[in-house]
Amino acid sequence: MRYLPVYFETLNQQEAILALLSKEHYGHLLESTQSFSALRARAEMGAKSAASLQRIHEVFKFSLHKSLFSSVRTAEGSSARIKALVAMGKTNTALALANAEATKEDRLELLSAFARRVTERRGEIEPELLAYIGTLIRDVNFSDLGDKAIKIAADVLAFDADAAIGSSNPR
Repeated sequence: MRYLPVYFETLNQQEAILALLSKEHYGHLLESTQSFSALRARAEMGAKSAASLQRIHEVFKFSLHKSLFSSVRTAEGSSARIKALVAMGKTNTALALANAEATKEDRLELLSAFARRVTERRGEIEPELLAYIGTLIRDVNFSDLGDKAIKIAADVLAFDADAAIGSSNPR
């Protein structure tokens, strides 16, 4: 399934590419590659196929997918930076980076990653941070986050199992 769109592209079967590229396909691709770059490339393939068939709405749809996959990749880079900073013992810098995120969802994602790494390193986190993460969990609509909600819940599970179970339930 991973290589089928490339095969269709080789055969110049644009209709088949568009029919194949679905949420399920993206899910399988992400699971097998663990890469947002692969998702971005696949969305670009969809946009090119739609353009060759002169389907403007589908060009827009796949261009939007590509843009979303690019932005998620950026957020993941921040999460990796948080993990690295905590591993180097630079927890204040990591906490400042996590708190600097503009959206509640991204802040929750990075603070959860931070708290998990600190818990794994030291065994506990400050009660104020735990309370703030709890507030963010109550404020965020997890049903809009897709796979990011699962990632957040997995991080929260490491330091607050009750909140993690609650955060995985959509509002």
